[in-house]
Amino acid sequence: MRKLVVLSLLAWSAGAQALESYGLNSSGTLVRIDDVSNSQTFVQNIGLTGTFCLAYNPVDQFFYTVSGGTLFRFKPGTTSVAWRSLPFLSNNIHGLAISRNGICWGIESGTGRLWKFGTQSGEVLVGTTGMSPNGLAFGADGSLYVIHGVVDPNLYGIYVVDQNTAECTRVTKGSQPRFDLFALTARPFGSWGLGNFMGYFNTHATVNPITGAFTGSGGSFVSLRGVAYEFDGPFANIMQLGTVTFGRVVSNTPGCLDDREGDPLRVCKFIVPNQTVPPIQFSLITQVPSNPTTMASLINHRVTSAGSFTMSVDFLNPRLNLYENLGNIAVGSNPATSFVVGDVDRHVSNTRMVNMRLSLRPNGPVGAAVFCLEIDQAVVQST
Repeated sequence: MRKLVVLSLLAWSAGAQALESYGLNSSGTLVRIDDVSNSQTFVQNIGLTGTFCLAYNPVDQFFYTVSGGTLFRFKPGTTSVAWRSLPFLSNNIHGLAISRNGICWGIESGTGRLWKFGTQSGEVLVGTTGMSPNGLAFGADGSLYVIHGVVDPNLYGIYVVDQNTAECTRVTKGSQPRFDLFALTARPFGSWGLGNFMGYFNTHATVNPITGAFTGSGGSFVSLRGVAYEFDGPFANIMQLGTVTFGRVVSNTPGCLDDREGDPLRVCKFIVPNQTVPPIQFSLITQVPSNPTTMASLINHRVTSAGSFTMSVDFLNPRLNLYENLGNIAVGSNPATSFVVGDVDRHVSNTRMVNMRLSLRPNGPVGAAVFCLEIDQAVVQST
């Protein structure tokens, strides 16, 4: 008879061929979970107890967990190593997520405090979420999500966490059944998009973040607690500012386009009365890995002025030396994320370069003498 392992956490490790999920229970037992059959394969015991979180770091490609106020890291099949002490914590971490640039985000049990900290040093208290956390995860859209593990069905569900203030807003809608949902990881559809969340209680289930619907998919999982998934870091290629055709760069913090950290690239343009207003227009460039088969851009954007604006997204076809329009997006004053799918054969050069051009045009009167486009994140994801 196959022994059932009682799990406490789960994370997804992304590779070039397929996604692999791993579960870790509170006694340090690590198992690999088949994505189709949900069968479990024992991997090892990592030698820790009291582990209530698990996250995959796409930068160094290690798994991380917290035990006894210490951050540990390991790779499946190897011994866990104490990586840094976390003396600023009042309680254990019950939700750990790691961004694509390797920054840890964790929520304390009991206090609900959200911390941002490095894997080796540095920490910032972002704020108090008001959550009783049962799981923390970055979605493929770059947003941070948490399970509010309360008994009240009117409050229970998945919330998006503001990464600047820690304020939480419920995103799951519709009827919320009461499940002991103790783990959360965001699994993208294909290579990009928000995707569904994979939640775990006494069965393996898919959670639709829009409708809030839970769909069981077999397997037998018990007491799986706070986890995270970060889609492939090695394939999330950070874009850099290229040529500015129209507009003036106001801010361009180094590395500002790698993640949604509130430090956007801002390009502005003055409005000249009684003259046609040309667009803000600039290009972003990056280099993708060898032999990509798919590619798409992820852009987090907003405008700083009231009015109606449209942003066209064009990719350069290097063989024709022409930009090709792949999308026209309505851009407002609230931050939003857009995904635009490119064509590897048409939009990746022989040197693996990708050149994307953004053009922002007002569709009518603008409520200020200057309008600006802010890009807080721009990456090209390829597989």
